[in-house]
Amino acid sequence: MGWTGVLHQDTFRRGHCAGPQAVHQVPDRGSPREAETPRIKGQRQTSRGPSEARFAEAETQYQDHDDGQQGGESDVLAPPPENDDVVNDFDIEEEVIEVQNREENLAKIARRVKDYKVEGMNPPRVGKSLLVLDVDYTLFDHKSCAETGQELMRPFLHEFLTSAYEDYDIVIWSATSMKWIDAKMKELGVTDNPNYKITFMLDSAAMITVHTPKRGVVEVKPLGVIWGKYSEFYSKRNTIMFDDIGRNFLMNPQNGLKIRPFMKAHLNREKDKELFKLSQYLKEIAKLEDFSGLNHKHWERYRAKKQSQ
Repeated sequence: MGWTGVLHQDTFRRGHCAGPQAVHQVPDRGSPREAETPRIKGQRQTSRGPSEARFAEAETQYQDHDDGQQGGESDVLAPPPENDDVVNDFDIEEEVIEVQNREENLAKIARRVKDYKVEGMNPPRVGKSLLVLDVDYTLFDHKSCAETGQELMRPFLHEFLTSAYEDYDIVIWSATSMKWIDAKMKELGVTDNPNYKITFMLDSAAMITVHTPKRGVVEVKPLGVIWGKYSEFYSKRNTIMFDDIGRNFLMNPQNGLKIRPFMKAHLNREKDKELFKLSQYLKEIAKLEDFSGLNHKHWERYRAKKQSQ
């Protein structure tokens, strides 16, 4: 039986698979945006821990494996995934003004703050920023076929989370059911990892629908839900969210970073270094007192500039 086959059949739909094993999944929907030019306001001391050594070791192993890898279409165990959310994502720049401050959308956020129940896993930490992470195509390839979830895990995931945890509280937010999110995180070894902790997880019930002039009604992940529930810890000044779908940031575009989707894991897991590079970006911006002057659309440029100094 392929990965996740032991879970309740009604929770998932079968992915296209060339072999006998198939992964069951639910479509995900969500991601980032653009801001202004990066400018450094204040700086603060950031934690430096054992994650740097882990990254160095992982990078060496990664390169050694890559040097001997032939690659090719024969390595792919499933046809290329067809994710309409990724393919049909749109530039949210022109939509932001239309939806961000509309009263009905703010009222929906207020209702989520009041009614949505967050099951805390670990307490928020004073002085830490907030990293909100999507799951499907951000942390793992949810459409390819595999025997285990580990085969579909994005490279450097645990090193990335270990490094991020030094400066950020970590929240998982996926546009699926909590049952499915919990199963994924356990299978990937995220829930009980000794090197980092997840503060809490949010599912599709924490999302809201908004009406856009050109695209009609879409679902988004408003960070205002988190800020409203944890105002003493998090705000737009210290929050960043990673997602592979830009429209999820419609209500908080300044805080979104659109990550490249991780697909075709069996072909790309020896090449994908997105989390490795983003870990360096997170470490750099953690020195800032306020993220609101950053344009996460240009995170690679910002990272390269800091690395060269």
